Amino acid sequence: MARAQKVKPHFIVFYHDLKHPLREPWNTRTTPYEIWKEYHDDIIFDAPYYSILGYFDTRQEAKQFVQQHKLQEV
Repeated sequence: MARAQKVKPHFIVFYHDLKHPLREPWNTRTTPYEIWKEYHDDIIFDAPYYSILGYFDTRQEAKQFVQQHKLQEV
């Protein structure tokens, strides 16, 4: 019997539009950035109140990207 291979996760950086009118009122997010750990390549993330800024192999790379993105906004 073949051994199942371990799935390697990737990390997705989301940027939320905190003032978008379609945002759920119960969502009390205070920061526009969010990092998700994801295992599937076939999921399509799409909504009018957030955008995907990038895909990364490690959480550290994703965090560095967010820090650089924050500096560019100022």
